[in-house]
Amino acid sequence: MFFEKEVLQYISDAWIDRSKTSKGYEIAFTRYFHNYSEPLFSDLKQSFERHKSYNPITSDYFNELPSGWEYLPNIAIFNEKIERNKIDEELLSVTITSGVIKQSEVDKNDTSNSDKSKYKYVSKGDIVYNKMRMWQGAVGVSNYNGIVSPAYIVVTPKIEMDPKYFHYQFRCSYYVNYSKRFSYGLCDDMLSLRYTDFKRMYSIIPPIGIQSKISRILSTIDDYLSKKLLIIQNILGRKVILQSNNIENSLYDFFLWKLVTGQIDVDKIKIVDIEKIVDELFTKE
Repeated sequence: MFFEKEVLQYISDAWIDRSKTSKGYEIAFTRYFHNYSEPLFSDLKQSFERHKSYNPITSDYFNELPSGWEYLPNIAIFNEKIERNKIDEELLSVTITSGVIKQSEVDKNDTSNSDKSKYKYVSKGDIVYNKMRMWQGAVGVSNYNGIVSPAYIVVTPKIEMDPKYFHYQFRCSYYVNYSKRFSYGLCDDMLSLRYTDFKRMYSIIPPIGIQSKISRILSTIDDYLSKKLLIIQNILGRKVILQSNNIENSLYDFFLWKLVTGQIDVDKIKIVDIEKIVDELFTKE
């Protein structure tokens, strides 16, 4: 049974109130009919070392993970957090391009409700996702204490982790596709990833030290690319607007995919090598 396999294994004291159960059927066609191809980057000529050993994994996206890594349902990793009545806290927003940011940094009018009593409280290190836009990458770890719309889902870690690693994993192209498959709605604009479905999804869990190394490398890549973008803006004399739609098979998503899924040994990669690759792309004719 689903309950024994997917719940009791991770929460031993869980139980079902049979007086409140009923039979019903809900079919998410995108969950069973989907297409995903791992990111490639044809201009990349360099090769990177893999981990020494791997264990087989049952997943729609990969068939192995490095030895010592785990693959667990989110119910074993996160708790949903619903804490309200923090009306004096700063308003936060979840964006597709940047994750969790302060609402004051969003370049648009504040359309939030004047009554903030039902808004959800977020602590630094919590992960927040927009359930209507998780399938587009509207998710991230919060670097702030604040409040978010009641329509957002806030989760807090149950285990020791580097939340920034999960920030990157959840924004990876495979997890974006995964989120869409577990979302419900008549069309894309109506899709919603409920917490009841999010907790049934699985996530990759490297050892905590490896999580931190991966997140530091990806943060360094982010910072380096931001500096390049600033140079371009200074040359053009105007701001470059980043689009919310991802470009398939980008260099960034290639590295994101390879690192969070353990296809590159993070201990064998040097950030100067990645910076060199980026610099060469800027000088390529």
